[in-house]
Amino acid sequence: MVRTLLCLLFVASLLTPAHAQDGGHKIFVPALMRENPLRNVFGVESNNLVATSAAIKDLGATWVRKNGLLWSKVEPTQGVRDWGAVAALESELRAAHSAGFQVILIVRSAPAWAQQIDGKSCGPIKAAALPAFAAFIHDAVQRYSTSDYNVLHWEIWNEPDVDASISSGSEPYGCYGDQNDVYFGGAAYANMLSAVYPQVKSAHPAAKVVFGGLLLDCPPENLRVPSTNCSPQRRNSAKFLEGVLQAGGAAWFDIANVHSYDYFGAPGRYNDLNWGNTESDGPLLLRKIAFMHEVLGRYGAADKPIMNTETAVICYGCRNLQKLEDTKLANAYYLVQSFAAAKAVDLLANVHYSYEGWNGSGLASGGTKFVSYGAYALAAEKLGSARYVAPITPSDVGGAVDVGGYKFTRNGKVLWVLWSTSGVTRTLTLTGSPTFTGALGGNLSGTVGYEPVYVEWP
Repeated sequence: MVRTLLCLLFVASLLTPAHAQDGGHKIFVPALMRENPLRNVFGVESNNLVATSAAIKDLGATWVRKNGLLWSKVEPTQGVRDWGAVAALESELRAAHSAGFQVILIVRSAPAWAQQIDGKSCGPIKAAALPAFAAFIHDAVQRYSTSDYNVLHWEIWNEPDVDASISSGSEPYGCYGDQNDVYFGGAAYANMLSAVYPQVKSAHPAAKVVFGGLLLDCPPENLRVPSTNCSPQRRNSAKFLEGVLQAGGAAWFDIANVHSYDYFGAPGRYNDLNWGNTESDGPLLLRKIAFMHEVLGRYGAADKPIMNTETAVICYGCRNLQKLEDTKLANAYYLVQSFAAAKAVDLLANVHYSYEGWNGSGLASGGTKFVSYGAYALAAEKLGSARYVAPITPSDVGGAVDVGGYKFTRNGKVLWVLWSTSGVTRTLTLTGSPTFTGALGGNLSGTVGYEPVYVEWP
């Protein structure tokens, strides 16, 4: 109850509640949509787009994210570029373009000569090397915005809000974060963006600069809960975005970006102890997007579209094979909630991480497609072009306070997505003879439990 009251105080001016659930929890959705309500938000990240583009196309995704273009690989010696070093990446980008995807390409990794912190390729770029990085970005945008690639979304670094002290230096994320700075290093990231942004636009005016996806591992202080396990090195990381904006960074990116994972409890059950989130609150992306809107709004950047470029349920550190199998089923349920919520809060893209998987989040392995693959494909079919209408309320479902979901229209017809937040199977009595299709594709005959159900009226 405490965490719900804190969340309510935080988002009350921005959001309208969907309905009360167990323990007074709520699912939150925005009062107004700012962008195209018919937008297809479905995305996937992949390790090898040459191998997976056809299967991802069959999923119904429109976005793919690729990590990434490494500056250190192309320009290990200052002023000497070797584009041949990224030939494999170029093959992937061509495959993605041929399949018709919109690509989000991450650019990261400072070469040794450009590192502000020796040995930290993931960290900030020294001031003297920023013009060189900007020149590299200019040439990369020119090279990959041609008709062979058509890359127009450029994500600058990945999870930059990770403290450099807890990074070995070569990870595919971070690490601009600085726990000793009141704004966690955000100003340094803003300075880098200010050098990059004009060069991106000079190379291709339609290209978009995407903020590096924020890990946002810990909530801001006013949303802290007793169960938080945020370490000192992560405790103030939520200040990073504000640090960027305080330094004038809103002028230097087009699209805001965050990551949102929940952690496996069982199929249908999940949590994030740092944020105090559980399945009765809905996917964590709802809270993180509310936070992003609040901070952006305070700095006059409320019109920035937002992406969620990594999302899934993960069984972090699991080695138990049965748990990893159960996590596949958990993702089949979760991704329906995640994509429905992404449509409701008007995300530009919502990217499942990943096709191959991380800690049980995969959709397929080799030629084997998991249950989550089929659930993703069905969700994209049902929701890809759907128009968000409103949250489900208890009065819609016979007074049940533990049934969450959203209302949409699709092809001029009414579509609801429902799930039980308590696991109790509810029998729904609805007028008009709707059909009931489970997240896994079966007919659920008017019932809803942890497995989400699509309710459609003819």
